[in-house]
Amino acid sequence: MDNSQTAKTVLLRRLSWVLLASLAACGAMPKLPINPTPLHADLKMAVPAVAAQGSEINTFTLPLDRYLQAFAEADRAGKAVTPEQLQSYANAGVAVVQVQCLRWFNTLANSQLSKDFQDANYNVIRQLGTALLGIGKAAPAFVAVYGAGNTAYEGISNNLESSFLGAPNGKKVKQKIMQLLDDQEQALSTEAAKTGATVLGIYRRLERYADICTHTMAREIVSTSLDQAKVSIGTDGNLEVGPTPGAKELAAARESSQQVARAQKAKEDSLIERAATAEKARNEALASARAAEARAKALADQLEALKNAPTQALPAAQPATPASGAGE
Repeated sequence: MDNSQTAKTVLLRRLSWVLLASLAACGAMPKLPINPTPLHADLKMAVPAVAAQGSEINTFTLPLDRYLQAFAEADRAGKAVTPEQLQSYANAGVAVVQVQCLRWFNTLANSQLSKDFQDANYNVIRQLGTALLGIGKAAPAFVAVYGAGNTAYEGISNNLESSFLGAPNGKKVKQKIMQLLDDQEQALSTEAAKTGATVLGIYRRLERYADICTHTMAREIVSTSLDQAKVSIGTDGNLEVGPTPGAKELAAARESSQQVARAQKAKEDSLIERAATAEKARNEALASARAAEARAKALADQLEALKNAPTQALPAAQPATPASGAGE
């Protein structure tokens, strides 16, 4: 091997060492917290009220613990389960679903931030490697392998983004999902209060309730939103997003339906108010009639008492004293 080839080999080795050292330094960077510590951290903490006994509670798992307790109590009751037990079971299930859904979105958001940070670091190292390979005049085969590695990383990163982090990571999608959960919460409570409700019935409804907070539903929300949007290019070259004709008709129909519902509600409220006024007037008239009846009865009692009272004897008349004669 000639001196020039040897020098090139040594240079490539040194450049490789620099590249590896840069990657190691990047990997050794301290991990910074993405968000503050969660309100209910995954730690066991002493409960102040029972700290003297040394009791501890894991606030992170509290919703699930309470759910399992409520389920066990309702299940043990069997056919004798009470509406209160079913309501407690349903409420605990709703709490678990909403808390886990919120934590899932937070995990996706944290993963997105971590991925963006790693991608940015990788791009820095990749540019450094490309520059070093250019300086060292690396062999085409080595450059091709290096480029293939970069392409593979990009493909894996994009696949992760589109498959797991792309759709449900948006804050608006998160708000929509939580809104759907809030809307269906009352339906679960109503189901638990029905006559003949069972533990398995609430169990089934909770499964359907939990299915709202899924990746599939998040993508469906995004797809539905896109279906109702029309995108065009304006005269200035910028994109213009507006509702599609179908979305306009749907919005108009929804507004009309809401107006009808509001009018019906106002009519019902008016009827209820009129019924309440009539009931109040009826009660007042009934009270007046009862008072008049009581007065009439009291007067009748007085007349009856006077009629039945004994007649008192009048005093006897005194005989008249004869007048004395004048001649006496």
